[in-house]
Amino acid sequence: LLSTFQGLINTCDQLLGLDTSEASRQTIFKLRYLTVYQVLRSLSILKDEKVRVLTLQSHQYIDGLLADPDAILIVDPAKKPLRNTLMHYGLDTRIDLTGLTRGRPLYGMVEQVFQLDFEEMEQRLAELTGRIAGELNTWATQKV
Repeated sequence: LLSTFQGLINTCDQLLGLDTSEASRQTIFKLRYLTVYQVLRSLSILKDEKVRVLTLQSHQYIDGLLADPDAILIVDPAKKPLRNTLMHYGLDTRIDLTGLTRGRPLYGMVEQVFQLDFEEMEQRLAELTGRIAGELNTWATQKV
């Protein structure tokens, strides 16, 4: 499972960043956002699952990843309308249609949901992806 998470996050961290085309920005944001969200949620579920036995070291890696302020922001249940919209290609009913703008990336949904402009959230997400990749790669080299 750790190898799967590594593959997902490293692809987002290393490969997506190679595409610097303005036309790809929104797609790259969507892929990063959904991947980071899913890996963090899966780690949280894995940690909380009582059937599996994780080592203390594995718990520490998971706790560290989940404690990152940007990770907390991404998985905050109040932010789920953006995740649902991106995942299901239909507007979540909690998105305020009157606040959407054609001239903004993702029609301004990032600003509406996170109260951060798209560019700042894009940068924070890219940095978070890199931090998660680093931690997963370190974790995978440990004897856990």
